[in-house]
Amino acid sequence: MLEPLSQAKQSKIHDPSGAVNNLDRSSAEQLERNKAIQTVLRQWLDEELTPEESTERAQLWEDFKQIVDSSREPGRKLYSPE
Repeated sequence: MLEPLSQAKQSKIHDPSGAVNNLDRSSAEQLERNKAIQTVLRQWLDEELTPEESTERAQLWEDFKQIVDSSREPGRKLYSPE
């Protein structure tokens, strides 16, 4: 069974930079901050995969789904038929 995350680890998930969110940040500032990740995501989407890489990624995805569902209670599966 998985252990619950400590409060410190939970806060890092919600704010991975460790900084306190500034609720007064303007939309323009947020859009500027998002440009770097948008560039990375665009590169990932444009990436050409070999057939071997494609097969490997598909297998990794299937393995991930099985791992997630194996740790969930019956009737609470996300990826498997109930």
